[in-house]
Amino acid sequence: MSTTKPPRALSSAPTQPEEVDVNAHVIVQSSVALMDFNQHILNHDLRDCSGGVDFQVDAGMRSTSRRLMMASAGVGLDCAESVNDLLKAIYDILEVHRTVASQRHVVHRDITLLNILMYPTLSTGKGTKCMQSSPLIDEILAGERSTPDTVCHSRGILIDFDHSAMLGDDQSKIGVAEELRHRTGTPVYIARAVATLREPVGRAVLDCRKMPTLNDQARGLYVKLHGKARYDRYTDDPKEDTFHRGIRPESLSALEISRIANRVPFFHHWRYDAESVFWALFSILLRVRPHRSVETGDTRNALRSRWSALQDHSIPYGAGFSAHTDSRMPLIDGNPFAFFIAFPPELQDTAVLLFHMSEQVFPSYAYMCKPPPHDDHLHEALQRLILNYLVEHEDNPIPLTPGSLRPVTETIQKNGHGTSHYSDMPDNRVETRGTKRTREKSDSEDPASQSARKTRVNLQSYPRGDDPHVF
Repeated sequence: MSTTKPPRALSSAPTQPEEVDVNAHVIVQSSVALMDFNQHILNHDLRDCSGGVDFQVDAGMRSTSRRLMMASAGVGLDCAESVNDLLKAIYDILEVHRTVASQRHVVHRDITLLNILMYPTLSTGKGTKCMQSSPLIDEILAGERSTPDTVCHSRGILIDFDHSAMLGDDQSKIGVAEELRHRTGTPVYIARAVATLREPVGRAVLDCRKMPTLNDQARGLYVKLHGKARYDRYTDDPKEDTFHRGIRPESLSALEISRIANRVPFFHHWRYDAESVFWALFSILLRVRPHRSVETGDTRNALRSRWSALQDHSIPYGAGFSAHTDSRMPLIDGNPFAFFIAFPPELQDTAVLLFHMSEQVFPSYAYMCKPPPHDDHLHEALQRLILNYLVEHEDNPIPLTPGSLRPVTETIQKNGHGTSHYSDMPDNRVETRGTKRTREKSDSEDPASQSARKTRVNLQSYPRGDDPHVF
């Protein structure tokens, strides 16, 4: 039984201080741009660093907090004017992440709803270099690559790389970087394997899906810009029983699955960031409000239930089976009716897309006899599904109300004395949502000893009845 190959990692840091110009590390065309900012990194001892706050992450590892000035700007996904605009931003974020990982050897490790911006106002800024990415969604849909006179920019901006990790060029010589063995992320969006420090067990092992194929029109657009070689590289051979070009085991007992899970070492794969993009998309599609949307009580109740399950997800602690389960698993466990009921009628086609995306995210690819050979196979699968949808819904973008979210609170009229609103979740649980976990090696430590920081506005800090402007 082979396991998924680890990502390429950097060799150990040099003992001499190294000066790094952040702008030289660049940045994928239109994903992120930094302006007029230089930093000095002392690879081992950060106590003398200027311009930052030194803090210890855990034993043997240090990090420095710094503020970066962005040359580009954007708005949150809740400002989307249509479903198609939202999906185009997500498509490009996945493409940008692939490019950063493959060409600049960086994985983000903390993609959330707040770290993805859309409708960007882009500026390269002084001293910033732009790196050409693969074709972006507007180029694919137009059927031609942009020229220097008609530069095509990404529909999305990926920000907040403060928990990112560098990958190296030669895995065979230097192994997995220590940084990649540590867990970091935001509970709502963190990949399940990162949250539990091992791949999910159970049905996920064998419930693999083929790499999605594109409809004729979408395939023609894809091949025109990417080439047939790239399409074939990820597509499963119809003559072979492969899944994402990997081979799954014919059958495994629960005991065998558990034993394999305990032997697979944890490190941060590319696909974990792709899963975080999925959870961000899942979250925003639950909340966006279509024009003239009419909902039933069942739909509203299902929305509150799904939203509660997402927001209440936390990092498990302690030993035993409970430490290796994920409370979000029922959200994507394969029950179509339970999945679709949370979405209003106008978003049913979009919910079908999201359901198919969840089927690609759900499996534990690390347990396959022959794992998928390409690190970005999950990116490719999710992007193909989005491209199919955009081609099929070109004339039906589904207009949204920017900045207006489907409510997740109940409203009670009080005999002319005003309106009260209350959350369907106890106050003591609201307080704990949105904390971001720092890197750690084990779940066995006391939760109170782990540093955490708020990444979303507390619902209780807003006037009663108002949804927070961020999630």
